[in-house]
Amino acid sequence: MRGMRIVSRRRMSHQATTIHPHLSDAPITVIGGGMAGLAVTYHLLSQGRPPHSIQVFDKAPVGQGGASAVAGGLLHPLSPRGKLVYKGLEGLYETNLLLQTTASAVVKDRLVRVATTESQARMLQTTAQTIPHICEWIAADEMQRICPSEYGGLMLQNGCKVVDVPAYLKGLWNACEQLAQETNCQLTWTVTEHAAIDEDDIIVYTAGSGLFQSNLLSASTFPMQLVHGQSLVLRNNNFQDALLCGKYISPLNDHSRLLVGSTHEFRDDLLSPEQVIQELKERTSAVAPHLWEDPVVEKITKGTRVQSERGTHGRLPIVGKLPGTKQHWVLTGLSSRGLLYHALYGKMLAKAILQGSEDCLNELDDGILWWKKKLEQLSR
Repeated sequence: MRGMRIVSRRRMSHQATTIHPHLSDAPITVIGGGMAGLAVTYHLLSQGRPPHSIQVFDKAPVGQGGASAVAGGLLHPLSPRGKLVYKGLEGLYETNLLLQTTASAVVKDRLVRVATTESQARMLQTTAQTIPHICEWIAADEMQRICPSEYGGLMLQNGCKVVDVPAYLKGLWNACEQLAQETNCQLTWTVTEHAAIDEDDIIVYTAGSGLFQSNLLSASTFPMQLVHGQSLVLRNNNFQDALLCGKYISPLNDHSRLLVGSTHEFRDDLLSPEQVIQELKERTSAVAPHLWEDPVVEKITKGTRVQSERGTHGRLPIVGKLPGTKQHWVLTGLSSRGLLYHALYGKMLAKAILQGSEDCLNELDDGILWWKKKLEQLSR
């Protein structure tokens, strides 16, 4: 791809993983080629001796399907309330490493988190003191240069970015192809609605909501729920910065359009286009009133995310080996933190797959298998 910069494994400083003796020749099937699937694939190829073959199945070409393809692309480690999330700095670091494969996918290298209440302002000031290398407090009078604000906010930088996710996915796949060529791994991408699965293969389920909507996995037995999101693509009238304010406003890669999102819908009968426009206008007009003076809506994007149950550390991904299987693995439940978490947890899962054991997952994070206890409770 023109303008693409492929980063070699030496430059990315990968550490070798000890491969289970019977796994190097076993074919690996990855179901889902979004952020999670490609992160796992990349790390399977980059950790020590790669597998003999990896086949990725997806319903669409690279970067064109699923929630990943319509993600907002705002990379930062904060919760909606403005606190540092669990493993947020580690996730930010790992994602930035993978972003080196596609530097042209970075739209902006900073974000602005706007406080909309006095209590939010206090929380964001505390966050700025906690992680000052990422967050800089902006007083209300200074914030006026960026957007209307009565309370101020944070400038998020030093790894916080706006990412063109489809372009990033295409670049990451190119990097996977390069690694496969260097290591003589047979790597293929198959566009299909129905993946041909051999139960004896190593299977990695990473298709997000598609896993449950197509009944590859049972939604009723997992601690999660499906959340629908709709966003607006607006014509840009000289809007420069990416803003977070509960919802988000973000310039797209060509800067002639903006993405405003997203709704948070749990019902299958989705909001109408008029309702989507009204909801997002109500939630963003205070910080960007000029956007709504004469808005031109080019299209509405839709995606469905897997949102895991809230636990001690908030909402964490569902990652690990599926109970009752030989070598069937899963990485899902990234929800709105897909960009932050996909590289970190994809790397962890790839290591476990290559070792043929979950032991290393517990070593990396003793709470990572939280969902298995929930799964047992729900299955009773």
